[in-house]
Amino acid sequence: TDKTWYSCLSVQDDPLSAIQMAIEKKDIELVIMGTKGASNYENKLFGSNTINVMENLRSSPILGIPLGARLIRIKEIVFPTSFRTHYKRRELVHLVEIAQSQDANICVLHVNDHPELSMEQEENKQLLEECLEGASFSLHHIGGTDVNSSVKRFVESRGSDMVSFINRKHSFLDTIFSTPMVKELGMFSKVPLLVLHDSNH
Repeated sequence: TDKTWYSCLSVQDDPLSAIQMAIEKKDIELVIMGTKGASNYENKLFGSNTINVMENLRSSPILGIPLGARLIRIKEIVFPTSFRTHYKRRELVHLVEIAQSQDANICVLHVNDHPELSMEQEENKQLLEECLEGASFSLHHIGGTDVNSSVKRFVESRGSDMVSFINRKHSFLDTIFSTPMVKELGMFSKVPLLVLHDSNH
């Protein structure tokens, strides 16, 4: 029978440094962080420690689980994108594996008032589709100039189970999830957030 093994590690250090040390020492592939800090009572999703790890940890994907999350099975993962950056298969391997293991669909969501894509965006879209090969995925477009509220509206209307995006190196503050959105994600109080990283770190 399958068995789940775990070990406890007590470290006197700041959370980011302790996690980085554990990743190197234990060859960790995925960091899962729950949060029940004071920020949850201020209508925010993640506390400062979790935000700090999401912004600065580059050696592993991070799955943030908010206090109000109640997951039995993941059926739908929303992946917002502008189609303005190139994708690499190794950047999305964890997203694909989670989708496959849960038999979940990845909703690739493009938020823009103009559904037409430039030639570069079309090429990036095709590349993304190739990277998601092996997983179930669908393409969606939603109009609007406010990406934050548009993603919120999409997730709420469909009852999506998870949101994921790539944190590009040196551009976390400029990603589709701006700092205010990450820090004010009370809108996703029951939806985990999977933060992936580019492969150029």
